[in-house]
Formats: sequence, structure tokens, C-alpha cells
Amino acid sequence: MKKVVFILMVCGLVLLAFTATASAASKARPFQGYVTGQVWFTYDLASPSPLDLWSDSSGVGDVSHLGATVMTSRHPTPTGDAITGGNMKLVVANGDEVWATYSGSAPFPVIGVPSTIVAHTAFAIYGGTGRFVDASGGGDMTGYVQFPGELNPGPWPVVWTWRCTISY
Repeated sequence: MKKVVFILMVCGLVLLAFTATASAASKARPFQGYVTGQVWFTYDLASPSPLDLWSDSSGVGDVSHLGATVMTSRHPTPTGDAITGGNMKLVVANGDEVWATYSGSAPFPVIGVPSTIVAHTAFAIYGGTGRFVDASGGGDMTGYVQFPGELNPGPWPVVWTWRCTISY
């Protein structure tokens, strides 16, 4: 009888351990932070943009649950306010990656007037590598682009901020 009780206790503890691990792995956590960097425009006939341009970006900063982070992103350069087809990669210090898509809007700048373009986008996390292989989540991403007043290939300074959740 003692042996049966002992086996049942061990099985219960093992089940409890697996349940705790599974629930902790899928917990939604706040995902906030910023990166500073630049955006430039790459000519490419394969770009789906009518301008044959990609808006390419990179930056470095600090993001909760990631720490020191390097960001790269790309979307077809829009001819109006709509931003579509954005893909982003965030790489943390140990090399793990978080992958995301984004879309949203940014007002087309007035030529001849230096200004800050504020881009508002929806951000969706869809996976990654290492501890983020099953990551999910999303929220808002805002970019503050320093427009020099003239259309040129860049680079233009940018700061991106996130207010999202991430589960992993």
C-alpha cells in the first residue's frame, strides 16, 4: 500500500511540474522598449512598392524581456500614408531572435519642410529562435522619423518605441 501511495505522489509531482512549466511558458508579459537608429531607402525592382523601393531600418536599444537589442526591419516604401508588409527581427545579446510583422500609417511629409514623421503601426510577434521559438504577442509600435525636408535615400534618424505583450 505504501508503494502505491508513493507512486501516486511521484506521478502527481511530475504532472504538477509539467503543468507549471507549460503555464509559465505561455504567460503574457509586458513588452516595452525603444531602439534608436536609422532608415534608408533601397532601390530594388523586386520590391512590391510602386516606387521600386524598400524602407530598410536598423537600430539598437533596450527592450523588456530582451535586454540589449539590435533591430532590423523592412517594408515596401509607400506612396501614401499606408505602411504594409513590414517584417522585423529583434536580436538579443545571446543571439536569440524575436520575429514580427507590422503595418500601419505615417503621414507623407511636406517636401521642403524638415519635420518629424510619426508612424503608428500594429506589431504582431510570430516566433523566433532559442527561448523565443514559440513567441507570440503584439501591440503598438511607434516610429519617430526625422525627415530632412527633401526626398533622398537616407539615412534618416529614427527612434522606435513598443508597448506590447509577449508570450514565450
